[in-house]
Amino acid sequence: MQDNIEFSLIQVYKNSVKSNRAALLSTIDIILALAQINIPFRGNWNEELHEEDGNFNFLIQWKSKVDIALQLHLETALGNAHYMSPKIQNEILEFIKKEIRQQIRLKTDSSAFLSIMADESCDCLTQAQLAIVVRYLFENEVHEDFLGFINLERTDVATISCVVLSDLENWGFDLTKLCCQGYDGCSTTNDLEIKKDRKKKIFEQLSLPVVETDAKA
Repeated sequence: MQDNIEFSLIQVYKNSVKSNRAALLSTIDIILALAQINIPFRGNWNEELHEEDGNFNFLIQWKSKVDIALQLHLETALGNAHYMSPKIQNEILEFIKKEIRQQIRLKTDSSAFLSIMADESCDCLTQAQLAIVVRYLFENEVHEDFLGFINLERTDVATISCVVLSDLENWGFDLTKLCCQGYDGCSTTNDLEIKKDRKKKIFEQLSLPVVETDAKA
């Protein structure tokens, strides 16, 4: 009898895990789809329905009509275990971002040289950001891949050069392969040969040429 109870509990647990994973995969599919086409997740709060009318919630409700696992999850999961909150959405996006960047880094391993391109912009909160793109050779073709935005406390030469090199190193890129750096009309970064900082010396040691581009061209 005890063995039968233990077996039943194990089966219930396995089924629960399987169901939760299926619901989570459906949620990830929606998050990935919205991110790929750059559509906002959130909307306005509907006082009558007591819910948000954002794109994410709309697609979740739409998919639950044909996705049994997702429908069951929405109907039976506890209020704090739906895993649909903006915090969870952002965490999933962070995991996706890291996975994409890892795949890009793996492709750069076969390239003898790398070059970086950067351009400064501001987000909606006027936070200074640096967009980083890596250029490399993969399977005899030149690839340019966006790596992400880097927040900048300051936009001076020392800060930009230090942050770029530090983040590239943290992301696992081989800095010894860097051969060129490109900037879009950014006069601040025309000279990155700064001798006081160890990481900034990498540019000087590799004698990386600076290529200034014109976005309007």
